[in-house]
Amino acid sequence: MTGRVAVLALFSCMAATPAYADTEQDVRAWIAAHHDTASCHIDSHFPEQTIYQMQDFDFDHDGKNEIILIAATCWTGTAGPDVHTVLARGPNGLTEWPLPEPAKSVYEKASLQGNANYDLSLDNGNLIATWHDTSSRAAPLTITYHYNGKAFEISAISY
Repeated sequence: MTGRVAVLALFSCMAATPAYADTEQDVRAWIAAHHDTASCHIDSHFPEQTIYQMQDFDFDHDGKNEIILIAATCWTGTAGPDVHTVLARGPNGLTEWPLPEPAKSVYEKASLQGNANYDLSLDNGNLIATWHDTSSRAAPLTITYHYNGKAFEISAISY
C-alpha cells in the first residue's frame, strides 16, 4: 500500500501546474495589446472582449500549462470569434504559439458555406480545429495540429 501512495505522490508532482488565478486578466491584456480593438463599439451591451474558451494543456511537457484560447476582440456578431490561438506563460508574460495556416486550396476543397467558424479541442495531445458552417455537414473541415517541441505543425487534414 505504501508503494501505491508513493507512486500517486510522484504522479501528482509531475502533473501540469493549474491555471494561474490572474490568467483571465492577463489574457484580456494580451488581446488588447495584440489585436486591433480601436474600431470596436463598446458599451454595456457590447463587451470589449469575449472569452469563449480558455483550456489548459501542457503541450511541451515542461510542467507549465499553455492556454488554448478562443475569443472575440469585440462584439463580432455572427462572424464568430476572431482569436484562435495557444498562449504560453513566459518570463515576459504571455507569448503566442501561432498555428500554421493551411494553403488556400484546403479551404477551397472544404467548400465551407455561409457562416463558417471553428472550435479548438484536444485529442491525444494534438490540437484539433473543427470547422462548422451552414451546410448540413457535421464537420466539413478538420485540421489536426501537433506540437513538435518547437512549434505547431499541421499533421492531418480531413474533409
